[in-house]
Formats: sequence, C-alpha cells, structure tokens
Amino acid sequence: MIIIYHLLLLSGYLSFSLLHLFGGLLLFSRLSSVDAIYQWSFQSRVSLPSAGSTYGATPSFIVGRGFQTLITGYDGTSDPGIFVHTNDDGYVSNYQNVWSLQAKLVPLSPYAPKQSDGFGTWMVADNQTLIVSSPYAGDRKGFAFIFNGTHRHWSFVQRLQAIEVENGDLFGERMFLQGNTLAVAAKGTESNSGVVYIFQRVGTSVFWSRQSKLIPRDKASNQYFGTELALYGTTVVISAKNNDFSGSQTGSAYVFASSSGLWSQQQKLIALEMQEYSAGELEDLDELDLTIGSRFLGPTCTINSNLSIIMGVQNRNSLINRKYYSILSLFFSIIFLLV
Repeated sequence: MIIIYHLLLLSGYLSFSLLHLFGGLLLFSRLSSVDAIYQWSFQSRVSLPSAGSTYGATPSFIVGRGFQTLITGYDGTSDPGIFVHTNDDGYVSNYQNVWSLQAKLVPLSPYAPKQSDGFGTWMVADNQTLIVSSPYAGDRKGFAFIFNGTHRHWSFVQRLQAIEVENGDLFGERMFLQGNTLAVAAKGTESNSGVVYIFQRVGTSVFWSRQSKLIPRDKASNQYFGTELALYGTTVVISAKNNDFSGSQTGSAYVFASSSGLWSQQQKLIALEMQEYSAGELEDLDELDLTIGSRFLGPTCTINSNLSIIMGVQNRNSLINRKYYSILSLFFSIIFLLV
C-alpha cells in the first residue's frame, strides 16, 4: 500500500467589524492511500502570544520535505518580523506533531522594518532562499529582502530595490521566484502604469543582480501592470487589471519570454466575452446581473510546465459587495440619526 502524507495550511486570521479578535495559523494533515477516500484532520494551531491579530494575515508557507520548515509573518506591531517554525524536535502531543519557533528574521540595521512598511506582505521561497517584501516602505517605494538558510538557520543577505525607484512604486507587492530567476512587480510606477523587474542569480552565488525591466508595448497610466505574475522557466505572465483596448478596464495579461537573457513581449491575452459585457451587449444575458461590466481579468494567474496559463476573473462590484455597502450605509445613517 502506498501511503502519502499531505499538509494543508490555512490562515486563522479572523476579524469582526473593526475589532480583530486573534490571529494564527491552522494546520491540517491528510493520511491517504490509493484506495481510500481522502480525509483531513486538524493537526495543530501555530500562534505567537506577542504577534497580535495580524499574525497569519500574510501568506505563510511550508518548505522542505520530511523535517519541514514553516515560514510565517506579520506587520501588525511596532516590531514586525518573519518567523521560522520547525517540526523536527520529535515532540508529539495527542498524536500530533508540535511546531516550535526557531528564529525571527528581520533585515539588519539600517533596514529594520517599521510597522507601516508592510514587511511580509508578500514572501516567496525556493530551496534555501527566502525573499520578503516591504512594498510600503520609504513612502511606498518598496524593497525586497533576501534571506538564505537551511532548516533552522537563516541569515540576511541583501536588499533589492529599483535604481530609478520613486514614491508610490510599490516595489515587491507581488513577486515570483523560481530557481535563480526572480520577478518583482512594481505596479505603481509612472502613474500606476507598472513595470516588472527580473533579477538573476548566477551559479551558487547568494547575491542577485538586475537583468531586465519589463514594460508592455501599450503602456498606459493606471493600468496596474504587475497586479499578479507567474514564472516558469524563461516565460513569465503578468496581469494588468485595468488594461484593455476598449477603455472599459476589463483587464489583460502579457506574456514575456527570455532568449539568451533578453526578455521580450510575446503576446497580450484578453477575454473577449468580458469585452462584450463591458460594452453593454446584454443580449442573452441576465439584465439583473449587476456584475456585468465590472469583471476584470488577472487577479490571479498561474503558468505550468506545459506553458498552460490559467487566469482568474474577479468582480469589482459584486452583489455581495453592494449588499455590504448598503448595510454599512444604513449603519452610518442610524448612527447619524441617533447623534
């Protein structure tokens, strides 16, 4: 019988109205066989007493096999940081692995993050490299910090930023790492037109250097090129949530490829049916669908080994959001009348 162990990590970041109750991470494990129905069971909750409510709000992940390393982070206090937990101590409680905190990672002075920097807003890891962004640091210029390490021991190596960085660039709000190639989005550059930077690491070096700057051919203000991105090999796909050729902001995605280290745009991806919706062509559509005209392409994107690209679609003003705003408006109206 083939036995496979799986681990699922969920954010336990909960909130009620404006009061955040607590933060944490919930881990579930799955023990399955080829012939069995998959069943998940709760394994443990990971939390830090001093972390506050935003612990678990950042995208945590697990790296390694066998003895695993859990990377978590938060930016909700005056002392933000990234935390390394491991489950290799051999301690088991109630038949569940117990995770232990091994280290807190922060850049060395003078790069120590502040509460408003967004340190840990986005993190990526590959093998022994961990990259953490602070997109709101330095008047929202943004930086990315490189850590290298092993199972338990990690050290700060380098800070990345764009040479031509300006206030509001949001460098590092989205990143993608694969092997020795790192793509970093800066969607706020040049009046929110956006760019993506490609960094490269040569051989066994731990230091990164900039290789290219990607800009779409039909660059335009407020298109937010770099909303999301995904990288595989020498191909990267980058979404721009406000871009399209009809002016209706239904979004698009761009495919760039590298040949001998030179990156160039290969194609622009659009969803034609969303172009029709936004243009008001409601034939054969539900006239009561309030999301028509508010969909955009590219809140998420994925590219796999077959170079198949999967793009997400999101509603800017969904029915749920409209109900929420109505309730919120009613709430403030009642408060106004009481006052």
